[in-house]
Amino acid sequence: MQSINLELALPYASPWKRLVAYLIDWLIIGAVSEIIDRFLLQLEPLFLLFLFPALIFILFFATWFYFAKMESSRGATIGKSIMKISVADTQGGQISFGRASGRYFAKVLSAIPLCAGYVMAFFTDKKQCLHDILAGTVVIDSAVPLAAPSLGSQEIVSIDAEPPPKHDPSLLLFGQEQGGEMAMEPPPAASNPFGEIGKQPPAETPLFSPQIAVTPDKPTEQKPAETKERKPLPRGMFPCPSCGTAAGQFQTKCMKCGTKLTPAMFKQYLNNQ
Repeated sequence: MQSINLELALPYASPWKRLVAYLIDWLIIGAVSEIIDRFLLQLEPLFLLFLFPALIFILFFATWFYFAKMESSRGATIGKSIMKISVADTQGGQISFGRASGRYFAKVLSAIPLCAGYVMAFFTDKKQCLHDILAGTVVIDSAVPLAAPSLGSQEIVSIDAEPPPKHDPSLLLFGQEQGGEMAMEPPPAASNPFGEIGKQPPAETPLFSPQIAVTPDKPTEQKPAETKERKPLPRGMFPCPSCGTAAGQFQTKCMKCGTKLTPAMFKQYLNNQ
């Protein structure tokens, strides 16, 4: 068994690109702050004196939310999007809102003293600042495609495994295997099908002899058709020629089948009687 440590070769962004993106973001924040200041200058000085601490807190909160939300949802702020760079974890994946917030507040340590934490990006292998190292993040160049994975610094560890058990082909032929619990006996030697010399082989008897009993068909007796005696109809009535329903002498239509009745049918019935 072998275990190989693969590291994805990420295209780390240049510190100069990061600096330009950082300046663009703060120019946007400064422009929004200038618009708010011009609006507040129109207020009374006494009211502005009480409102100034709240404005400082709102500006700090808005700046933190801008960097943390943009870097966690889109991976980049407006300045980073213009420079085509983005913030990711050490594996190149998207960071969470909590990690982006920790990265933002860790910038205070990068600025003290004399922005030494920012200068570290020129000397580290992954071009990370101090707040990147603390948050476990990197800034990659989005315009450069990802390279193929490369072998890490760890050596290949090989574990000697026991070789698989050898099988005897003669045992496998009869279903026997070394180390197995189930074994099949080899088939018995074939016997002479003709028995002793000079004797004919015994007649093979079938396993079953089906016997089908055939019974001759019995002649069916035809019963004479039963003739129903018709009762004589009352005077002035005659049967319908289609269904036999009794109809009146002056009736023009059968009440059961709807056959048209005529006086000639009534006369014909009387003649037959």
